[in-house]
Amino acid sequence: HVTLIAAEGYRSLIARWNLEHRGLSGDTERMMQSPEIRAAMEKGFLATHHVMIEHATRLNRQWMAEAHEHAHDAEMLIAGFGGLFVAQAIAEKRGIPVMQAHLQPLSATREYPGVLSWHALAGWGAHNLLTHWLTRQVFWQPLRSGINAARAEVLGLPPASFWGNAGVWRPGDPPVLHGYSPTLLPRPRDWQGDIHVTGYWFVDPAADWQPPEGLSAFLDSGPPPVAIGFGSMSSQDAEATARLVLEAVESVGHRVVLLSGWGGLSTRDLPPWAYLVESVPHAWLYPRCAAVVHHGGAGTTGAGLRAGIPSVIVPFAADQPFWAWIVGKRGCGVSPGSRGRLTPSKLAEALRRATTDRAMMDRAAEVGRAIRAEDGVGNAVAHLQRFLNQRTTVQAS
Repeated sequence: HVTLIAAEGYRSLIARWNLEHRGLSGDTERMMQSPEIRAAMEKGFLATHHVMIEHATRLNRQWMAEAHEHAHDAEMLIAGFGGLFVAQAIAEKRGIPVMQAHLQPLSATREYPGVLSWHALAGWGAHNLLTHWLTRQVFWQPLRSGINAARAEVLGLPPASFWGNAGVWRPGDPPVLHGYSPTLLPRPRDWQGDIHVTGYWFVDPAADWQPPEGLSAFLDSGPPPVAIGFGSMSSQDAEATARLVLEAVESVGHRVVLLSGWGGLSTRDLPPWAYLVESVPHAWLYPRCAAVVHHGGAGTTGAGLRAGIPSVIVPFAADQPFWAWIVGKRGCGVSPGSRGRLTPSKLAEALRRATTDRAMMDRAAEVGRAIRAEDGVGNAVAHLQRFLNQRTTVQAS
């Protein structure tokens, strides 16, 4: 029996898949649309990171108490980075295992740098190992005091490890899973133990999902457009972002589908070669497009790659520059730079490359075919089932 402990705003989404939901306080979408977050994202990673840490610290005690109550009947917990430290505390209190399931490479390796490092200085060996350690500390140290306070006050637990353990595996732990494609980023040869790259964990549209009639008509009325949307990433002036995007698209002569999403991308008077839709499954839309422009979030990056079309990645914060760098190194996309430095001419040039560079288009198609042949969910389930079977055998003996 699977139960998802997540913010209340996800209740309707979770209900579509007939899964039980137990809600946490806080509205993630409202937070991402707040003036504070929008202003921080305009300033870059450090400002955004600071605001997000403050938000998490304010809610740590409440989340710890609510999640502990919600997990009263749990036999095991699975958590990605966002909920890992709360889940680890609850698992410790209840004496149950917790499995790490991440969308980014958080286990240290010598083969490539950490997700927050400056990739222009990417090297080998000790340098790369150091950047993984630093990445962990950038996230963990600002959270540590708040998490430890919640551990003590809510659960009566001692402080957590000073250096944190995101991505760390030790003998006897459940497997550590990474939900991205080994075609894009193979499992490093120096990962020891039960640490795996499974492939992406895609959630496709329900079988009865139907696109808006207007969108289908738009797609059928001309050549494949480019799709542009920045997911949950906000900006202070969404109208200005829309104008910038439209100017760039018009200069290269493409049609465009604008995905407003949480980013608030909107414009009042659209030209006939543009279509605005609030939300549509990437798995349905992207294969019908010539290229996709997005923020470089782990899930959106995977969806663009699976579609087999080039990606133009405009990173805002966190792991997004890392994915932009990796996609560029693999030859299946290009980045015109961060959102704060984006101009119509830079975006236009990136779009021109993505839709005319035959080598890039062929490489994107090749990567897409490989990813479509992977079964990330099936691989993750197999690792989980193996661990549970081993655990049952040990308990029985």
